[in-house]
Amino acid sequence: MSLLRKPQRNNKVVIYEHSRWLLLNKLREKAIIILKELEKNRIKGYVIGSVARGDVTTDSDIDIFLLDYVPTDLIKYIMEKSGLEIIYSEIVQSTPTSAVRANLYVDEKTSICVPLSRLSKLEEEFTKFAGRINLEKISLNKRVPGVNKNLLLVIPIEKGHIEYSIIGREPEVARVLN
Repeated sequence: MSLLRKPQRNNKVVIYEHSRWLLLNKLREKAIIILKELEKNRIKGYVIGSVARGDVTTDSDIDIFLLDYVPTDLIKYIMEKSGLEIIYSEIVQSTPTSAVRANLYVDEKTSICVPLSRLSKLEEEFTKFAGRINLEKISLNKRVPGVNKNLLLVIPIEKGHIEYSIIGREPEVARVLN
């Protein structure tokens, strides 16, 4: 018997309960406040991850991502002016060759990620891979497809989402995520 499993080919339909829609709306409302404040100052931000895809849980956090460098002091000033404050920040570099980023935390579950060095094409594409949405689309209550931490492609549908493993389906997933 082989220890290697064949990739799961089945699609799973997940229908959201009312409480999940309420949680998604709550997280998105906070994200929209931050995105609007940034855009007032001509800073383009995106929400990435579960809040962009819609497959939120009580453990979900709000990840705001900037694709271009903006001085972190300016972000702090904008947030303070809007009644929010950065409670702490950290400098991260995922690998020795990846971009250096500052993560500015509005609270334990809300961060603004600012690249401090140029993002590679792969790093920028990763935000689309995870699911990336801008202020306009999130304000229209749109959701986008993306891949979660379990390597499941999440495709929003009206009442929830469809999910399936990306393993063995990479070309198909690439097409879905453009």
